[in-house]
Amino acid sequence: MGRELLRVGIVAFASSFPSIALAGSTAVGEHFQIICDFDHEVVAKASLEAAEAVWGPTLELFGAKSRAPKKPLKIHLYRRWESYRDVDEDLTAGKFKDGYSFSSHKDKSAHIVLQPLVSDDALRAIGCPEITRILVAHEAVHLAVYSAIPNHKAQPKWLREGLSMYVSLKTLQSKGMIAADEACPYTSTMQAQLQPMAAANNLPRFSDWSSGRNKEIDFYTLYSLQWQFFSFMMTGEREASMRAILAEARKTGEGSKASKALKKFISNTLVGDDDMASLDEAFRKHLEGLKPQWYQMGRSLEIRGNAWYQGAFPNYQAGILRMERPTERDFDIEGTAEFLPGTGKIDHIYVMLGEMNRDAIYVQFSAGNGVAAQRRYYTENRWDLLGREECEAVDHGKPFRFKASVRGEELHVYVNGKLVFYCTIGDYDTTGRWGVGAGEGSACIWRDMRLTPASAKTKGKSGQSGKTGQKSKK
Repeated sequence: MGRELLRVGIVAFASSFPSIALAGSTAVGEHFQIICDFDHEVVAKASLEAAEAVWGPTLELFGAKSRAPKKPLKIHLYRRWESYRDVDEDLTAGKFKDGYSFSSHKDKSAHIVLQPLVSDDALRAIGCPEITRILVAHEAVHLAVYSAIPNHKAQPKWLREGLSMYVSLKTLQSKGMIAADEACPYTSTMQAQLQPMAAANNLPRFSDWSSGRNKEIDFYTLYSLQWQFFSFMMTGEREASMRAILAEARKTGEGSKASKALKKFISNTLVGDDDMASLDEAFRKHLEGLKPQWYQMGRSLEIRGNAWYQGAFPNYQAGILRMERPTERDFDIEGTAEFLPGTGKIDHIYVMLGEMNRDAIYVQFSAGNGVAAQRRYYTENRWDLLGREECEAVDHGKPFRFKASVRGEELHVYVNGKLVFYCTIGDYDTTGRWGVGAGEGSACIWRDMRLTPASAKTKGKSGQSGKTGQKSKK
């Protein structure tokens, strides 16, 4: 669901973006130069730090000497998709127009849209978004390969992309810039995307997805496979085989003959004393053993200690679910929310509970418009309003504490310790996944978020022994 929204949103948001500063920030290092077409020194410096960090680890894997380029390689950051699109059209004839980023081997430059596309005020509060740091590091790996490995075109695409994903993520994690794979929403989602296929034993075979023969694999699934397979090959005894492949890739010449020879070497090295079916099965079991914590339906959310920063693109919603489900039907979801200035007409954020097969109950907070609860029926494309009340505390410029309490067939919604309303949810199974979201163009900070089973609380502490507010009039 989220992936489809993502692809539509990228193209659609160009005309609805907020005003931006015309001045640009630049940061220069030994290997890279960050060039922003907007004014934000924090973003420029953080992006440069991410880019510089991957140079050494990239060349080390190939066994190549870490020599700086004659001139720092340029990485351009754009605040508007339109600006990115125009450059992509000039350099690649629009090959990457539906994406967020690309690198060009022709002039050894990279081009990235800053995301999420939040307002200037929200960006000042967020600083350099996590997803931007990840993309900068990813493209920087490509540029390092273009600069130091002359025969990079002879390498198969899965190897190039898998390497870029692996090095960029591992390096940022080692520097404390992003969380571990299972805990980072971006990477955790990629893991969660593959697990159902692994569990159902219908994971595409390596020989099919690595060669491009399977045309049914979508863009995001393919990237997830490339990254996870490279990571899988860099664990345990298999790491020696992957390093041997990279060493051979560096020595192999250029042209079609060299490419075929390298592919044969890779195939023989990957299999070793086993067969390809055994390798596919080992990879499948590796995916089954992962423990992703998040599934992101629409970008983006990042974790900074006890704070979750969430921002939605102007034309689609941001939504994310926790993979761990409640252990019982009755529980409290609580935390503090703070609106950041948005890019749309109405700023609204929400908590999802009981998500199963895209059906869920939504508790929505709208800045200046109060609180509402709705039930979503995904297959029927229907929303039922369960409750709604005005609440002055829910607005810009003032963080508010909230709690959504499920007790039996009722949902109670509190703001700043006061019951705003309660409504009936019937026998809805609330043991599905829970999460948070932001409406089109909205941004916020969630803090101290937690889910507590009702059995872990006393009646006095939970505030559920009696009703002190009103039932919603809808």
